[in-house]
Amino acid sequence: MQTTMRVELAGAIERSAAVNAVLWLDLEGLEGPLLAELQDAMDTEANEVRTPLAITAAHPWRPLAVLQSHRYAELELAELDFSARRALLSDLQIDGIENVAEDLAGRYRLGPGEVAAFASLLKSDPESANGGSATAAARAAALVTHRGSSSFATVIRPRRQPSDLVLPEPAHREVLQIADFYRAWPRVREEWKLEQLATGGGVKSLFSGDSGTGKTLAAEVIASRLDAPLMKVELSQVVSKWVGVTEQQLDCVFREAHDMRAVLFFDEADALFGKRGEVDSGVDRYANMEVSYLLQKLEDPNFSGLVLFATNLKDNIDQAFMRRFQFVLHFQRPSELDRRKIWRLALPPDVRLAPDVDLDGFARLDMTGASIVAAARTAALLAASTDASEIGVPHIVTGVQRQYRNEARMLLDSEIQPRAAAAASWH
Repeated sequence: MQTTMRVELAGAIERSAAVNAVLWLDLEGLEGPLLAELQDAMDTEANEVRTPLAITAAHPWRPLAVLQSHRYAELELAELDFSARRALLSDLQIDGIENVAEDLAGRYRLGPGEVAAFASLLKSDPESANGGSATAAARAAALVTHRGSSSFATVIRPRRQPSDLVLPEPAHREVLQIADFYRAWPRVREEWKLEQLATGGGVKSLFSGDSGTGKTLAAEVIASRLDAPLMKVELSQVVSKWVGVTEQQLDCVFREAHDMRAVLFFDEADALFGKRGEVDSGVDRYANMEVSYLLQKLEDPNFSGLVLFATNLKDNIDQAFMRRFQFVLHFQRPSELDRRKIWRLALPPDVRLAPDVDLDGFARLDMTGASIVAAARTAALLAASTDASEIGVPHIVTGVQRQYRNEARMLLDSEIQPRAAAAASWH
């Protein structure tokens, strides 16, 4: 293989010299053994390069043979800022693009190549020619930026809308503002020159509250408003017992989120971002190093994405993280009024319910949104499995009882009566 790489490089050098052309080595996506083979080949062939040599890569690559035998200059290209993205989009020869250029520049961190691909897709979209440029433009931008897959996260294509999220009005408004502020942040930081307000390169938010109160749903709604995929990090796959591996995998997570232009969501974040403790052993020292490494990633100005953290135990989060969140939202257990809304979302009007089903009565039970949805799903499955034509009180009561048992909670007879009698046959 090394011989093949050397032959291919020698041939490229010879062809560039024959036509007096720049020799361009693009290392994008080249890693591990192949990069090492190219390094060996370059060490051998560097003196044969007679024309300008251009090397492009995500990270600096500096072969010693090149540094020794050629004049060398290194240029680091930053991502396009908000003004540059808006200007590139506005300059496209597409009808109506100037009306949506600012919104697209805030929502999508497009590079020059992506802008060119966006223009090609938009010009070929028949809706764009029929006055639907805003919708078509958003669709084209999403197609360009939503690519790739993740090794350490579940990639969710968000479908939930703000109407699916039931929260008290102030909390609901703040959730939607996270998406709006993320769109506006490049303009504030770059155009208004308020970099001193930044705590790192991206926008960071913390959701706290009991399990099932809507934290994951809120993350999906935010991603939906931004028309971006949601990367839900599986901490069990990221955290490793081997020294240094967790840091490498965290770096991979952030890189993939950047490449996919995804909203990054860490669930049960206290498991990884907990308080740093006293160093009593090597394990403690490396655990603290992992926390410190994550702090560095959050402070990295080159990461301009949106990162959401969720925890059931806010008090367990290290205070060093707390200072870096632009938003800290607490998700309360739903009130009776909110539970009524959730029951109606879980069992909407087009679902056939028995005439004696009183969802307002079930809303009096202290259940989270996730618990209500799970109980409604069980009730629907019970009805369908018995070929019932409608969901009745016994089905819903049984669904509620099973959900209470799953949560190791006790459902008092006084809370469920007189509905429990109707469900007796389902035990």
